[in-house]
Amino acid sequence: MKVPKDRKEAGLLTQQTKTEVVYRKDGQRFILSWSQDGSARSIARVNEQDHSSSPEEGDIRERFPVRIYSQKQLFTLAQNPNALLSVIDDDIPTRRGEIKRKIEEFRNSYLFLRASARAALKQSEAISTYEGSLRDVRHKINVLQAGNQAQVIKRHQQLHSKDSSWQQILAAAMNAIDSVKSQVSELTVADLITDAAKDDQAQASLQKVHGEIKKTINQLRQDLKQRIDVAQNDIARIQESDDAKHWQNEIISIQKKLAEIMKNLTQQGIANPNEYSDLLKVSKSLEGKIQDCKNKKEDAEKLERDADKVLRNYREYHIKMNELRQSFLLEVSSNNENLIKIKINQLSNHDNLREQIGEILGTSAFERDREEIVKNIEGGNRQSWSWENLDKLITDIRKLPDQQISWDIQDKRFLDFLQKLPPERIDRLALYCPGDEVEVEFREKKVGSWKSLQQGSPGQQAAALLAFILGHGKEPIIIDQPEDDLDNSLIYELLVRRLREVKQHRQVIVVTHNPNIVVNGNAEFVLSLKVESSQTRIGCCGGLQDQSVRDEICRVMEGGREALVRRYQWILLPER
Repeated sequence: MKVPKDRKEAGLLTQQTKTEVVYRKDGQRFILSWSQDGSARSIARVNEQDHSSSPEEGDIRERFPVRIYSQKQLFTLAQNPNALLSVIDDDIPTRRGEIKRKIEEFRNSYLFLRASARAALKQSEAISTYEGSLRDVRHKINVLQAGNQAQVIKRHQQLHSKDSSWQQILAAAMNAIDSVKSQVSELTVADLITDAAKDDQAQASLQKVHGEIKKTINQLRQDLKQRIDVAQNDIARIQESDDAKHWQNEIISIQKKLAEIMKNLTQQGIANPNEYSDLLKVSKSLEGKIQDCKNKKEDAEKLERDADKVLRNYREYHIKMNELRQSFLLEVSSNNENLIKIKINQLSNHDNLREQIGEILGTSAFERDREEIVKNIEGGNRQSWSWENLDKLITDIRKLPDQQISWDIQDKRFLDFLQKLPPERIDRLALYCPGDEVEVEFREKKVGSWKSLQQGSPGQQAAALLAFILGHGKEPIIIDQPEDDLDNSLIYELLVRRLREVKQHRQVIVVTHNPNIVVNGNAEFVLSLKVESSQTRIGCCGGLQDQSVRDEICRVMEGGREALVRRYQWILLPER
């Protein structure tokens, strides 16, 4: 889609070029538009009554699928059979899209969980510092606790700790009740929408059922509110009970005794009589921080377990993608005339693993070391992919420099490189998943021997791939010059006969220079182009029964009018 700068430059468009396609779907017409300046509405629905159009949203590729193939594209597919995966995936868009989205979700989730685990583990590393500080603080407290006041101080410490815990428990309980109370008001039943028909007994019955349920829910809401009020009153009463007052009096009593001790310490000349209280606060704070560190470490361990689970799901969905492709090939295998056989080897396309490892790790150096990594992952078996080997390698890298790695280092600088590697890159290496590998075999006749597609001639390759792409699907298909590289026997044996069959259930548009395909393929509509004054224009169009179309075909066709007559003989005498 190029606008030439001058007449000598390649390109067929101008700045004003606008392309429109009319697409019929589910009995409705749509106009799909494209313009060089982007001003055209992408999708518009046509009103069949007044022929007006209204814009619509959506992805054109998903809503209006079309397959487009050229001979050059078929040749490229033959040279790189793995590229067929994109063709296969295009034919399974719904399930493939779902699996692709899940794979991407798992990928992002894994990276997030790993990063969160590292952050939590980093926060937990301060525990050794806090534990050292706590030992010093407790030593000072022990000094201050010596003497007659030790028993009181110890008792205060015990009661203070328990009271703090009790206050947290009580606050949590009250907050939980408040939370439930705020949600009770949302316990409702939506109104039932019915029409105004009075004699509809079914709707009347439904309204009664709805009314009973609504009554039940309303009663439940009232009961819950009453029960919550009772619970709050009970808690308030319990807090005023003898047992509660006994506990509170004990707290007040020990606080008074501690105050007297602090007064005596001041009288004895202690420079900072409040130090004990401060130390108790510092001790409590350090204990809380140490517990936070322990919690963070537990969080990190849980996040790592969650990440491992997500990684397993990520890999399992790659397997599901392969199974989906295999299932698709099994469904369409009966439609390719038994001329082409496609096999998908699961997770076998890792020929460029060394280069891919370099991209993931962010280096193009250390080729020998990257090759050593490849050997460790593949384990000497190119055909079978091993997640275990990859996971062991990842574990070795993550444990650097505390533990030595299990493979031979070719360049010592590579070891330094790994130790300085950002952990995110190691996570991405764990996400590496080889692609599926495609093997394509063909045979010229149904009873012939199977050969690798790459061993065939360009014509044989094109014929085999045409058999595949024409053998499945119902969406419109456009093929550009399919006769290139095909001899006359292949054109008839495969292309012409296949086109006749396929056009019964899908629209086929063929761009060709070969009139025999038009005639023998029994084209329903012919559009002949010509060039006038450097402009491509329509020469004629219509069905093969139109005289102008027949004259145009006879003018272009080798064999002239006799070839056209032969087509009608096939129609009138199909047994021949």
